[in-house]
Amino acid sequence: MILEGHFQNHDSAFVGQVRCCPLSGKIVDLGKNLGPADTVFPPSAIVFPGFGDIHIHAREDVSRGQVYKEDFASAAAAAIHGGCCHVADMPNNPVPPIDDASYAAKLERAAKAPVHFTLYAGIGPGTSPLSRDVPYKAFMGPSIGELFFRSVEELEKAISRYRGCAVSFHCEDPYVLDSSTDGATHTARRPRGGANMATAFALHLIEKYELRGKLCHFSTGDGLDLIRAAKERGVNVTVEVTPQQLYWDESLLTADNKPWLQMNPAFQGPQDRRALIAGLKDGTVDFLATDHAPHRIFEKLGAYLSPELKARCHGKKSFELAEATELDSLALAEFEAMKKNDPAEFARRADLNGHSGTPQLDTYGAVCAWLIKTQGFSAADIARVAAWNPGQFVNQFAGVAPQPFGKIAPNYAASFTVLDLALPVTFGNAMVKSRCAWTPFDGITLPGSVTAVYHLSKRLA
Repeated sequence: MILEGHFQNHDSAFVGQVRCCPLSGKIVDLGKNLGPADTVFPPSAIVFPGFGDIHIHAREDVSRGQVYKEDFASAAAAAIHGGCCHVADMPNNPVPPIDDASYAAKLERAAKAPVHFTLYAGIGPGTSPLSRDVPYKAFMGPSIGELFFRSVEELEKAISRYRGCAVSFHCEDPYVLDSSTDGATHTARRPRGGANMATAFALHLIEKYELRGKLCHFSTGDGLDLIRAAKERGVNVTVEVTPQQLYWDESLLTADNKPWLQMNPAFQGPQDRRALIAGLKDGTVDFLATDHAPHRIFEKLGAYLSPELKARCHGKKSFELAEATELDSLALAEFEAMKKNDPAEFARRADLNGHSGTPQLDTYGAVCAWLIKTQGFSAADIARVAAWNPGQFVNQFAGVAPQPFGKIAPNYAASFTVLDLALPVTFGNAMVKSRCAWTPFDGITLPGSVTAVYHLSKRLA
């Protein structure tokens, strides 16, 4: 297979051809005249190494109790739609992967997907490292699932068993969260102090136990100063930021969008959003990673449900797909009716606690186009944060990736994401491939589109 066009790495670019081997799934050669091209991409298109999202929640495990939200097949479809050839799935499942047996069981299910899944193992109060080298996730404060810690002492006791391992942290301090439960808004209930205190403690643990550390979905601009200082003194730490934290901030939240955009950590101010964009551009932040959380519509709109609809959901941990779809429709109708008929009550409920997390896989590539077209990112910047750095993260785990990801060069994976900056896209819920069937970008136009995705020499889109 020979592709022809404008190819972009994090450290170089060229116009020419790339030859790939369908059998090995590797890139074989780069050049100008390798032969007749199977596909020629237009000048407005940029061919990147295959994008990788290293923080998603696919929700499938051996119990299959939450596949009404997402499974590996629907997460893969959303990833392809968003231009991602590989993703890394978090462990906070009903049956979390916390030992060799549970990890292998989940890996067997993920292996059937058309894109590559790297799986995180969970760290909890009683867990120990697996026999193989895998990425781990530690939830410092309450989150979805049971894998979290109620004190920093409990967390450090567990982390001490993982010396030298690759550990990612959800940075929110449990003491601060416990003392902020009466806040009037979600941001007040999960304040910046909790994120920054947890960041400082995570950096302490990473340095003390010689971890290959990563801080997930970073949310505060002033917290980046802690990161810069740690990196300068040689701490082995990398940082994620989500598309939603780059696109929205607390000042942009309204009664209409608050229930959809509630997430942990919470949105902070405009100055934080600007600092996160700058940090991603200058390399302080290493990854664009979505924290893709495919909650169903009726779950996100739980605060707006009638007593009758709440009764149908009460106490249930799983739903059939047809029932979830029906509940979504009914919940959305009640949400819209309240907005029309009782705007005061509608506005009040926007600040009630709900399900945190937003689906972002479908829009990953289009957000990359937004960063280029409106935020001053170069194509090389996008190759770094969406392809090279995610590839480096995955490639460190021996035997995990089928071929090394992240660069258009011989012997790397023949996986590519093609982004056309001349084709804007207006997203709608009906376009979403994720099983949750909604996006916070509903009705929003982003200035570029994913027009092709290849994985290991096979065209997926």
